[in-house]
Amino acid sequence: MAQSKMKFGIDLGTTNSAICKMESGEPVIKKTDTLKDTLPSCVSFTKKKIAKVGDSAYNDLRQDKSRATKKMV
Repeated sequence: MAQSKMKFGIDLGTTNSAICKMESGEPVIKKTDTLKDTLPSCVSFTKKKIAKVGDSAYNDLRQDKSRATKKMV
């Protein structure tokens, strides 16, 4: 069996998630587009069924709480 090296580590938390990459033997947390270490563990879908993740999804769901509790059909 071939051995592979781990290049990324992902923390999929219930509230926030993060990813890091090994660089020169040290783990380095990758920043989001807004330079944060973590992003909300949140997914939402637009009316056109386009998926949004992270801050964008969280902000959408905070603004429209009734939509946040509906089941996707």
